[in-house]
Amino acid sequence: MRTSRWVLALFALVLMSGQIAMSDTKNERYTMSPAENGFVRLDKQTGAMTQCTRDNGVWTCKPMADSQHELQNEIDKLRAENKSLRKQVDDLE
Repeated sequence: MRTSRWVLALFALVLMSGQIAMSDTKNERYTMSPAENGFVRLDKQTGAMTQCTRDNGVWTCKPMADSQHELQNEIDKLRAENKSLRKQVDDLE
């Protein structure tokens, strides 16, 4: 009887510690990956990537080109232009 209680308590403790470990990784905002002369930092909330390098003992982080962001800007621009042209067509009719 005592053994089953210990096993049950141990099982519950393992489950709770696993949940705590999982929740800790969800709260992390940045992920870092090794790269040449430094690392790449990914902001999980915004998707922004930064290249961080070390030169003469000084760390410098610069934003990386974001092709997805550039594509979205182009799509937004084309949608606005399309809307404007449709309005012109409607006004001519």
